Amino acid sequence: MDQDKFKIAYLGLDEKARGIFSKAAASLGFSTVFFKTPQEFTAEATKNAHQIILLFLDHTLPHIDAFAVRSSMLSQYDDLPTVVKLTGMVRLDEMDQIIALKIKRVISDYSFNDVVETIQKYNRKVDLEIEEEVKTAFILECNELLEDVESAILELETHPSDMNALKRLFRTVHTIKGSSRVVRWREFETYVHAYEELLGEIDSGFRVVNHQSAAVLLQGFDRIVALVDSITKGQHLEFNLNEWISDFHVLDREAAATTTPTENEHEAVPTRSSRTQGMRTINVPIEALSKLTFFVTLMLENQKKCHQLIRQLDQHNLSSKVQEIDSLITQLEATEEEILVNLDEVRCVALRSVFRPYARIVHDLSRTLSKQIQLVITGEDIRVDNTIASVLGNSLIHLIRNCIDHGIESPEKRRECGKEPTGTILVEAIRTNNGLTVTVQDDGHGIDLQRVAAQALKRNLYTQDQINRMSEAELISIIFQPGFSTATIVSSISGRGVGMDMVKNTVESVGGRLSVTSILGQGSKFMLEFHGKNSVIYFE
Repeated sequence: MDQDKFKIAYLGLDEKARGIFSKAAASLGFSTVFFKTPQEFTAEATKNAHQIILLFLDHTLPHIDAFAVRSSMLSQYDDLPTVVKLTGMVRLDEMDQIIALKIKRVISDYSFNDVVETIQKYNRKVDLEIEEEVKTAFILECNELLEDVESAILELETHPSDMNALKRLFRTVHTIKGSSRVVRWREFETYVHAYEELLGEIDSGFRVVNHQSAAVLLQGFDRIVALVDSITKGQHLEFNLNEWISDFHVLDREAAATTTPTENEHEAVPTRSSRTQGMRTINVPIEALSKLTFFVTLMLENQKKCHQLIRQLDQHNLSSKVQEIDSLITQLEATEEEILVNLDEVRCVALRSVFRPYARIVHDLSRTLSKQIQLVITGEDIRVDNTIASVLGNSLIHLIRNCIDHGIESPEKRRECGKEPTGTILVEAIRTNNGLTVTVQDDGHGIDLQRVAAQALKRNLYTQDQINRMSEAELISIIFQPGFSTATIVSSISGRGVGMDMVKNTVESVGGRLSVTSILGQGSKFMLEFHGKNSVIYFE
């Protein structure tokens, strides 16, 4: 935390005192914040207590009871050092309150030197810096744990009797709740505790796992993600705690309901990138760090030997020493190359982290569109450069949504076509001689080329003569035209004509290639190819 973010607070009306506080705080590199009423202080502390390192309370004014203000702070801000200004000698009853309320110091007047000394002695800057480090560790831990929460809920909905998934979910939320106290946000801690209690009721058999209870769990999960995200940004999201907790009891109010949620019933699903905004991290295998440490140590040792040999040079041993130095330089060059290779590997992330959000996306959109869809993913252990991972993360979301909305048919339509009512989307990453290939394939309706051609003519993209001369591949490529869409209805899912052209441009921006094949009535296959010379790819 930057020094100028730390504030000295003063609750009072003495203009002369304000000037002294401003100069004293500035001399120590701190800023000041002033309040006229206890309500103003409470409002500021609710949002930015983590920035206030010392509070001065003026008890000499008739409208401010410093002891009452301090007493109201104890439940949440008991560790905020507080100094109180009193008039005259301290009475015995006041001394009892000073001790009980943990007031650091009592003063009778404000002077520049005295205020500077008080700030230096009692401010909690070091404590807040340590707390900030602990909070950073908490956020990193939360982001990792929350990924497991989402997957566990989806597994539970599919397999309600999966006690391992339930116990994993319960254990993860319990860990988050146990650590939540470090962020000093009582509403956050209370909400996570209520979420844990709901899981306890499921674990005890008081509630059953079905589509409705899973929807409640997912909504709670999304809200915890939003709260953690606000902590990451150094803010506290404003929300109605009682209303959010009451949503957990919707299962009580609608125990017999079996309705399918509509699109509006789902809050936006935060992606992995939004959960870690402002804090980019990569999970690195211990083996990779060990190798990197070894080669750096080896390079330093050889550099030291080289310097020693240079100092030993004279006209009698010049030839032999030069040979030794030349040999060491060769070793240094080889070590440097190994370090660069290992640094590339450290930059890489497993595709598992890229693919993880897709199960939730398929779950929510398939229910919104009243479709039955299963997602199959392979190649999760392949590690790719962080840039390629980012391109894949954004591109595959669009392709998967396209498969759900345009590709996979409704259960009724699939039965009419002689298909299983449940459609399948396959996301597959495979190693090739040239690098990496990622495919997104569905067994849905496929691309209707006649409809594509008709829409292209309607939008005056091509003439009828040009359409007639096009091959099947050229007709398919029309879907990558900016703004092109065959959807008849514009919704929050698709129909605006944005997405496919962006996917193509994004993939090509890193030297990749996007191609599409489709068979009407059987499905479509989108293939993203990345060559090794244009991207760093490792396989495990």
